[in-house]
Amino acid sequence: MKHLFKLFAGAAVVSAALALSAPKASAQDDKIMVGSNVEYNIGLGFGIDFMGNVPDEYDWMKKAWGFDFSFNFAEFYWSGLSQTNQFYLTLGLENKSFRLKDDTAFALLDNHLAPAVLGNDVLKKSALRVFSWNVGMGYRYEASDDFAFSIGPIVNFNTGSRIKTKWYDENDKLQKKKTKWGKQELVTIEFMARVDLYGVGLYVKYSPFPLFQEEFGPKATTWSVGIML
Repeated sequence: MKHLFKLFAGAAVVSAALALSAPKASAQDDKIMVGSNVEYNIGLGFGIDFMGNVPDEYDWMKKAWGFDFSFNFAEFYWSGLSQTNQFYLTLGLENKSFRLKDDTAFALLDNHLAPAVLGNDVLKKSALRVFSWNVGMGYRYEASDDFAFSIGPIVNFNTGSRIKTKWYDENDKLQKKKTKWGKQELVTIEFMARVDLYGVGLYVKYSPFPLFQEEFGPKATTWSVGIML
């Protein structure tokens, strides 16, 4: 994992250097070009995560939802033979954070995900976070500077996961606990469809592959919706 981190960190540095050194195409065109047919961008995304196809034995997790944060430190668009039809490649990171409130928290029993019932007046929040580095690629159709559509897979290298719970003790004092877990699948694939309108991207991501190792967590699919700036 250390070598993977160095690879992505190096790519981020190179991408930033290219962005700072590359001339802009024109005063009217704000795109950063790193070659005759290659455009460079960065992207910041915010979304909402959901789980689907949750098995009955994990019925308590069906209420889980969360926030999806992503940062593409490199987005390359190659126009090929025409500006309208493009191939894209992205390098970035993503943080999925599934949350439970009400009366049930994420807990571990022999490293297996299990429910901990604390009560509505005790539990403040419980979150299961999965952090990933990723590589995306696919096809992009750019009709104009104000409208584009893209679709393709994202390969996630899931490097870590943890559980964070906040609750009130018998003295009504807020307590918190962080626990490293690490039983997520190491590699998962999402499929993303994205529409760009006037500089704002609207996306939907779906993964038919389970995020957690089957023997330690639910074999559930995940999907998210959000915006990319």
